[in-house]
Amino acid sequence: MSPLEKWEDPGFERHAIEVFWKRDDLPDPWSCGNKRRKLKYLLTPEILRGKQGVYSWGGPFSNHLAALAAIAREAGIPSAGILRGDPVDNPVIQRLREDDMHLRFAGRQRWMDTAPLVTDPENWLPIPMGGAHPLALEGCREIVEEIRAQAPGAPTHYAVAAGTGTTAAGMAAALHPEETLWVFPAVRGGDLNHWLHNVLGTFGVLPAGQVVVDDQAPRTGFARRDPVLWTWMAATEKKLGFLLDPLYTAKMAIRIPELVAGGAFPRHSRLVLIHTGGLPGRNGYAWRFGCPT
Repeated sequence: MSPLEKWEDPGFERHAIEVFWKRDDLPDPWSCGNKRRKLKYLLTPEILRGKQGVYSWGGPFSNHLAALAAIAREAGIPSAGILRGDPVDNPVIQRLREDDMHLRFAGRQRWMDTAPLVTDPENWLPIPMGGAHPLALEGCREIVEEIRAQAPGAPTHYAVAAGTGTTAAGMAAALHPEETLWVFPAVRGGDLNHWLHNVLGTFGVLPAGQVVVDDQAPRTGFARRDPVLWTWMAATEKKLGFLLDPLYTAKMAIRIPELVAGGAFPRHSRLVLIHTGGLPGRNGYAWRFGCPT
């Protein structure tokens, strides 16, 4: 069970709000966080029985593939990854190879249609990109249940970044009527509130509590240059004493002081932010842009 750590900030104190981090980036920064939780009930001995290995899809800096490769290696089963784009070498790709993941690069146009890097795919288990599977919700709802057991008082609000929305859906399924989940999408485009509620509907989730989508979170877009975010990250990480990632968690975190100052959370709220990991993506981001340092 990952720990809770309080985020001390004068602005939070002025508004009588307690803010905590759920440190799901621990203990293994390469294969931790929501990616491992999403795979927990997908890679059970019962599901893997009779399978020769597992395969999935992702980008060249994929947190999902990094977690899948590490967990498959731990379990002693082969893994394969189909990567979007032209062949490239970077710290994440190197780590995938160290974890014995077999890799194939595919073009951007039809990469999801590409046959897996296995000779008999019917005997291999396909994992949806990002772990977006109904069974993944079970591992993600446990985040909320753990927080309730750990928090020094009843949580009133949770906050999580979103890519596919699967983690948010799992957490939403666990909400009590008096609780609110704030969701911070990492990707721009369209009506984000409508998008998330489509995700909830696809998974058959009818939250007992409230779900709020922050449409300012995507900022410049996914994996795009954002010097303002980089600068904020560098200063905030020194205060927190741990790293964030610029693709997901930092986009959520930078919004929290702004939302608190704007009165989004009632006085005496107890807010818990989910640190979903993301070191592979962070390293890939730094490799591409030279930031954050």
